[in-house]
Amino acid sequence: MSGQAEAMCGLVAVDVVGFSHRDRTESIQVRIRAALYGMLEHAFGNSGISWEECYVEDRGDGAIVVVPEPFAPPVLVDSVVEYLGEELRRYNQVASDRAVIRLRLSVHMGEVRFDAHGLVGDAVIHVFRLLDAKVFKDAIKRSGNAFGVIVSDRFYVDVIK
Repeated sequence: MSGQAEAMCGLVAVDVVGFSHRDRTESIQVRIRAALYGMLEHAFGNSGISWEECYVEDRGDGAIVVVPEPFAPPVLVDSVVEYLGEELRRYNQVASDRAVIRLRLSVHMGEVRFDAHGLVGDAVIHVFRLLDAKVFKDAIKRSGNAFGVIVSDRFYVDVIK
């Protein structure tokens, strides 16, 4: 993928809240990561987006998923988010307290490039700034919910509104 030209893509970034909490052993972290990737694969697949055609970069306690053209942007919030929420609820119903997953997810769309090290571009930076926004993190913490979603202004104006 190195040196590919910029292309309009859908970007979904996820982060497991409290992944490195002191109560989570490495074996629990491994289980959480396996569950997260299984949930993502099912959510995208059930939404009609081929997981194999997506580009995925691991982030240790999360991931970024790039959905290549052609894609239908509404599917990212209408279907992927819905299916991922269902998968998360099912998993958490049977998980031990230390393995329960609380998940933050951000959605954006924009142009990305690939170089020898992975993803490059303002859109990539932006989707992670959304994911790590203090106001978003604080809202999730206050709510106590297991799943929080934030979308970029661009995605909201161009797709949701």
